[in-house]
Amino acid sequence: MIDNIKLFEECLKHDEEILDSFYSSYKLLEEDKRKIEYYYNISKEIKEKLITIKQIIQNDRDNNDDIVDDFILDILKLLLLKDSWWKYNEFWCFIHACDLTIDWIKKIEKSGIENIKKVLKEVINCYISERNIYEIVVKEWVIALYDDWSSRRQWKSWENKIKQILESKWYTFVENWDTFLNNDYSIAFISSNKGVFSAKNIRKNLKIEYNFNEDKNKSSDVLVKKGNDFYIIEAKHLKEWWWNQDKQFQELVNLISYTESNKKIHYVWFLDWIYWNFLLKSGSEYKDTWKNRVKLVKEKLSSNSNNYFINTYWLKNLF
Repeated sequence: MIDNIKLFEECLKHDEEILDSFYSSYKLLEEDKRKIEYYYNISKEIKEKLITIKQIIQNDRDNNDDIVDDFILDILKLLLLKDSWWKYNEFWCFIHACDLTIDWIKKIEKSGIENIKKVLKEVINCYISERNIYEIVVKEWVIALYDDWSSRRQWKSWENKIKQILESKWYTFVENWDTFLNNDYSIAFISSNKGVFSAKNIRKNLKIEYNFNEDKNKSSDVLVKKGNDFYIIEAKHLKEWWWNQDKQFQELVNLISYTESNKKIHYVWFLDWIYWNFLLKSGSEYKDTWKNRVKLVKEKLSSNSNNYFINTYWLKNLF
C-alpha cells in the first residue's frame, strides 16, 4: 500500500494547472449557441417594450396607464419564464442593481398583480431615468453575460474530471450496486439520501462503521472500487479561499479523520485547482498558516494510514 504521507508530500511538489480544461467554458458548444440565440431574441423583445414604455411616458399621452401596464405585464411574463435566461439580459442586471432577485420578483408576483405592477413600474421608471436605452441589442453583450455566469454552470465539472480520468484507466462508471461490486474497477457518484449510492446504502453494502457526514443530505462525492479496496472521495474545487482560520481548515479535512476496522475502506480528500498551489505551499500569501495546515494534514494521515489527501497529480496515480 502507498505511504499516504509520502504521497501527500509528493503532491505538494506538483502544482495544479491554472488553466484546467475541465473547468474552462470559453468554447461554445452547439447547445450554448442555441441558448445564446434564444436569450438574444428575448433581450430584443424586452428592449422593444422598454423603449415603447419610454416613448409613451415622454409623450405624456392621456390615459396611458393601462397601455404601460400591458407592456409591464408582458415584461413580467418574460421574467418568469422557467429557464434562467434573465441572467444574460442587461435589464435584469439593472433589476439586480435595485437589490431585487428573481425569487423576490416571483414572491411579489404571487402576492398580487397590482403589487408586482407597482414594483416593476418603479424599476422601469428608474431604468429610463438613470440609463441610456439604445435601440440595438448586441449579441456580444449577451455572450459576455453568458461568459460571466460560466463559473456557476461548472459546479458539476469536477464529476466529469474524476470520471474521465478514471475511465481513461479502465474504470467503469456504474449506476447500480451489482455492477459496482462485481467489477474490479468501478466508479459511482454518491447521491442524496434517497439515491442508489446514498450514504445509508454505502454504509449498509460496505459495512462501514462511521456515519460520515451525518449532518448533510449528501455525504462525500465519489465512490471508487479498485480490486477489493473501496475509496470514498470528497472533492473540492477551490479558486477562492475565504476560510483564513486554521479551525475552519480543520473542519475541511475532517473526512480523512475517519478510521474503519475494515482496512479495505479508504477516505480520500481530493483538492484541485489553483488554491492547492497556495494553501499548503511556502511563500504563498498564507505564509503564516501554511505550516500549520501541512502539519495538520500529516497528523490526520499519520493517525489514519488508510486515508489520503491528494490533488490532480495523484488522482491520476493513486488509482
